Amino acid sequence: MNESLNNPNIATKQNFTGLTNKQVEQKKTAGQVNVSNYKNSKSIKDILFSNLFNYLNLLILIVALIIIFIEQYEHLFFLVVSLTNVFISFIQEIKAKITLDKVSLLIKNHSQVIRNSQKEKVFSSDLVLGDLLFLEAGEQIAADAKVKSGVLEVNESLLTGESKLVIKKENDFLYSGSYVVSGQSYAEIVAVGSDMYIEKVFQEAKKYKKPTTPLMQNLSSLIKTIIIFVTLFAIILAFFAFNKENNKISGFRQNSLLGLCGMMISMLPLGLFLLTNISLAVGFVRLAKQKTYAQNLFGIEMLAQINTLCLDKTGTITDGTMQVKKVIPYHPKELDFTKLMNSFLSACPTSNSTYNALINKFSPNTFPTSTPYQPSQNLPLSSTRKYSAVEFNNLGTIFLGAPEFILKNNFHLIQKDFETYTKSGYRVLLLAKSPEPCISQITCKNQKLHDIPCIPLALIIIKDTIKKDAVTTIDFFQKNGVCVKVISGDNHVAVSQIAQRVGIIDAYKTISLEGLSDQEVIQIATKYNVFGRTSPQQKKILIQTFKQAGQKVAMTGDGVNDILALKEADLSIAMASGSQATCNIANLVLLDSNFSSMPKVVFEGRRIINNLDKISILFFTKTIIAFMLAVAVILFNFLRRPCYYPLSPLKLQFVMDYWSIGIPSLFLSFEKNNEIISKNFLLNNLKKAFPYASLAFISYVLTFGVRIGFVSTQTPDFKQLETVSNFVILLSTFILFTVLFRISKPLNLAKLLLFVAMLMGFMTASFILDVFEEMSQFDKLEKVLLVLIIILSLVITQISQKPHPTKTTKSKENK
Repeated sequence: MNESLNNPNIATKQNFTGLTNKQVEQKKTAGQVNVSNYKNSKSIKDILFSNLFNYLNLLILIVALIIIFIEQYEHLFFLVVSLTNVFISFIQEIKAKITLDKVSLLIKNHSQVIRNSQKEKVFSSDLVLGDLLFLEAGEQIAADAKVKSGVLEVNESLLTGESKLVIKKENDFLYSGSYVVSGQSYAEIVAVGSDMYIEKVFQEAKKYKKPTTPLMQNLSSLIKTIIIFVTLFAIILAFFAFNKENNKISGFRQNSLLGLCGMMISMLPLGLFLLTNISLAVGFVRLAKQKTYAQNLFGIEMLAQINTLCLDKTGTITDGTMQVKKVIPYHPKELDFTKLMNSFLSACPTSNSTYNALINKFSPNTFPTSTPYQPSQNLPLSSTRKYSAVEFNNLGTIFLGAPEFILKNNFHLIQKDFETYTKSGYRVLLLAKSPEPCISQITCKNQKLHDIPCIPLALIIIKDTIKKDAVTTIDFFQKNGVCVKVISGDNHVAVSQIAQRVGIIDAYKTISLEGLSDQEVIQIATKYNVFGRTSPQQKKILIQTFKQAGQKVAMTGDGVNDILALKEADLSIAMASGSQATCNIANLVLLDSNFSSMPKVVFEGRRIINNLDKISILFFTKTIIAFMLAVAVILFNFLRRPCYYPLSPLKLQFVMDYWSIGIPSLFLSFEKNNEIISKNFLLNNLKKAFPYASLAFISYVLTFGVRIGFVSTQTPDFKQLETVSNFVILLSTFILFTVLFRISKPLNLAKLLLFVAMLMGFMTASFILDVFEEMSQFDKLEKVLLVLIIILSLVITQISQKPHPTKTTKSKENK
């Protein structure tokens, strides 16, 4: 005999008692508790270790050892800057950890258990071996278990990758990590913690990994490329430093090794990498304070880049509260409609807003203990089937769900009423009856419902409540170039009406995906903005198609029927009030389930990315200058014109880096910036930095040629090399200040004060290190060249600087 997917009233029939408090404590003492090896947060020790011991700090250590070896201890000043960077990064990561650990408690997984004969909610990490779980739709199974009573439809795609639903009945095994789609059941936990199947299979995959965003990936790739050149150049420069011929010049080896250290430090844009980490960590904390939980740094960056936003109607556009407005009866007079609905809802409980609205209407107080309609088995609501069913003794089978799916052959009987209310934006449910028991035919023989004769009993008209902030939030996205689409399991006409009420562009372009093949869904995906009667698989196909069309897609959802699409989207956003499984896989979780929080995430993402966009020109200019100088030094040495890299660590850090890049970039990274993000800004900024770096390169080559000569047979004078070095330091710093002036536009009082303060800091450092004193050694040509290069830098800035629209222009554009 076939078992129903949900035995009616299993709670009252079984009288499960579960474990007692004493038994639970004994299990915990024995270590039989559901503590996972998975880390969703790094420990303070791990954070400190990762900030201290990495390749970049290894490079810094090598530089420090070289400086100690040549006893030029004053050049160790660069360690102050490096250690400050490590300290800031460590503090920001700790701050983010503390904030997020507090916030994560709000969405920490809970499980329903039976203990002391009472149902209660506990953290999934507090489950023990032998606990009795109560499972229902939307819950993620937190530990391996065996079904004791009831039957479930379970999705194991998070484990197997297959989205096909699996029926689980008594004594069947339930895997941790899978989630319940429909049904209710009691299940006994048989494995916890590291003994669970998912822990054994995915032990390596579940180790903590530092969140990596596309931006961080691009930066990492850039730094890896630079490291290759740094290593190659360091080997070549070290060879020249220990060359016997070159060491005839007084102090050449010492200055060559100092220059080698300066080259290694200056070529790597370490500050940009650090600044990116700090900016994202600060964004993490800011969003947490705005009731938005970012599961990883990816979500902050990605939402600022999306151009297509797919919304689920219920819980996103509407607040999830529903109300039965009207019942249109077609049923025979001998049926007591209210009692029938009461019995149906009692026999087929479901955890969703539609069910709650029906309960409030037809069972406002409690379910009846006695009824003329006695259920025998049922079929819970499924997002794929679009209906639920209950078999009643001596009555037949009652169906409740989408009219188009239940009454295909006799749809004309209700068509007029159905169309009237769907066009007004109402959700319409059909209660229908088949005289024969037919759940077994559907579940075992896969018989289609339209092959089963049904008669309509009633249409139930339900009203959705639109969220107050839905209109303004959707308007924000559309004004910022984001195409908003609605993907819903409801009737497409009703969904279209609601979409039009909230102002979605082209919301009248709507279609039902009922009965369409995968290929047909792909073909029509880009032609419509509202999709109705979509199955979970069709939602996934839509997201895939949008992505294949070159769009960056975000998807919001709150139910298990959204999980496939959420996993496929570039960015997944879940409502905390939704299912547990949905929150677990989402990149962003809206803790207050408030759709209006999303613009704040966009603002934060744009602030971070746009500011890094501007600031990166500074770092890239310095990197390209360093690269070109290294190439020039190597070429001159090959031409038997001995010279060393002109940027020593002390002057590089204390004169150039600290004042023209480090401090101002940190301040500018927190500036408000809500412009639409440009694509490939790293590559674009490398191109923008090239002209500035070329000026420094040309000046160095010309100065070297004038003072040292390209083909002279005389050994260069050490004093001449020192003068060339100071000239390059001053020139490069002035160029970087020109770039800083460029990225500070439009100027305001705060930026102007910052710029002046940095200039004063630079001048003070230059006087301390006698850099300005060396200017007296510059000849007229060098002084003219210095002024000319500064003027050319300003000209490049003026030509390449994008004009900033005025408020008047912006207001006109908005109009």
